[in-house]
Amino acid sequence: MEIEPATLLQAIVALESLIVALLAEPAINRMSPCTNLIPRLAFHLLTVGAVARLYAILAGDVPSVPTAITTGGVALLLVCDRWRTGRAQDQKA
Repeated sequence: MEIEPATLLQAIVALESLIVALLAEPAINRMSPCTNLIPRLAFHLLTVGAVARLYAILAGDVPSVPTAITTGGVALLLVCDRWRTGRAQDQKA
């Protein structure tokens, strides 16, 4: 049983997009009311873009390799931010 490269790429980008969507939204909630517009807008665009990418994959779109690399990088940045935030909260307790 061999997996098609397009199907594998769809699965990878779907997982990455799911991570971005699930981690970017709580980052918005953690922002203070004093947060500037640009970082706030950036996280909103990340969330909307990740959900739109998931919808496109479910509709049959095959993402490109550069899209997979970029989405993976953003997902890793959000994971690192989440770990950093979690450790900072643990140290305060």
